[in-house]
Amino acid sequence: MTQTEKSDFVQTRCPAQIITYLKSLAMLKYGTLLQMHDDLLKKFIASEPWAKTPPLNWRKPRAAQTTSGEAISQTGWKTFNVQVSPAMKEQIMRLSSELDVSASSFVYTAIYWWVAYIYPPK
Repeated sequence: MTQTEKSDFVQTRCPAQIITYLKSLAMLKYGTLLQMHDDLLKKFIASEPWAKTPPLNWRKPRAAQTTSGEAISQTGWKTFNVQVSPAMKEQIMRLSSELDVSASSFVYTAIYWWVAYIYPPK
């Protein structure tokens, strides 16, 4: 995606530590989060880890807050807007519908795959 193209986003939730790690990784290897998101999602879609043997299971993002009785506590999960091109968003929406998962789970699973298998923290 070039600088002049419009971008869109897909919203998901991630642990705060993963968001921090992704931002650092993007600046070190890609220059921008947008460029890394584009590469991450293209490679995730091309490799289809959900169709491998054994398959990568779909990961469901957790809520940002939880309640216990009347107490509300933070889970450490934050809303994360994954910036993508309109064409990539359309592809994510189509694939997630075909695979019967939410777009949020699709994107979070891609992020999990990226952090766990492609660029694990050292």
